Amino acid sequence: MNTLEIYPNPLFNKEKEMFSHYEIMSCADYKDANGNTFTEPFMSDSNKENIIGSVFYTIYGRQKDHGAECIGDFVTLDDARNILKKMGVI
Repeated sequence: MNTLEIYPNPLFNKEKEMFSHYEIMSCADYKDANGNTFTEPFMSDSNKENIIGSVFYTIYGRQKDHGAECIGDFVTLDDARNILKKMGVI
């Protein structure tokens, strides 16, 4: 069930600070043994008992040499893809 989709930015310009590509990642909020909560990529159903709520989809913008920046969280994969379509990425 893990999802990672990568789309190049069609408007990428090496001369300007901008995202070179976008990623959609399946994520979930988890609770550890001490009751602390944290968000991590959702990779398999094996940790499903530690999930708080349901799996969601996050769009990240990736900058060369600067890492990733979260753009937004979406309930469904289609919602995330529709945002990238509106941005002209896919």
